[in-house]
Amino acid sequence: MTVKEMAIEFNGKTIKAVIFDLDGTFYRIGFFTKMAFLFHNIRHLTLFSAHRKVMKELRKEDHGSGEKYFDTLFGRISGLTGTEKTNVKKWYLTDFRKDFISALAKNCIKNKSIERVASTLRNLNFKTAVLSDFGFIEERLDALNIDRKLFNVLVSGEEEGALKPQTRPLMKIFGELGVLPENAVLIGDRNDTDGAVAENAGMIFINVRNIGAFEKNLKINISGVV
Repeated sequence: MTVKEMAIEFNGKTIKAVIFDLDGTFYRIGFFTKMAFLFHNIRHLTLFSAHRKVMKELRKEDHGSGEKYFDTLFGRISGLTGTEKTNVKKWYLTDFRKDFISALAKNCIKNKSIERVASTLRNLNFKTAVLSDFGFIEERLDALNIDRKLFNVLVSGEEEGALKPQTRPLMKIFGELGVLPENAVLIGDRNDTDGAVAENAGMIFINVRNIGAFEKNLKINISGVV
């Protein structure tokens, strides 16, 4: 039995796939959320702060692979903080990730409207994916109590070696979903990263703050295509 592929018309395009950012999209990042992340990382605040600074710089280029990205990341954090590179790696892969997941589970409130959109899309057999700069996507979804099965594909920029607005991880998603950029939208919270990567890839970007118009369109303009 052939499963019907679904599509809607939106902004003059036929949309067959929706790609979601995770952080700041499936939960809101406000003042208290930022304070919670700082609190959970207070023991390693120097490393945490250096990571944010280095990450911003590493967005500027495609590093080719996750291995090369992490090697550069750990090396630069080491240079900024004076911490041995092996200890930076140990912190990032253990304490940082554990604290990240703990903060999500204890202090972050998921965006139910975005979860509702994702659930509606999957129920209608739309192709869906998550594109996040950070890895351990499954564990972060679990921490937010969001069903992994809502998404066909989960892709991490750092694990691929290219953060937003680099497009290679996004192109991987297109390949796995079997859609063209012009037939997909990206929903995210940051114009400088999510919006920029969508523009670079030639797809529609929807800021999470404006999701209402897309959700309304989704409810009233469903059409099936083979």
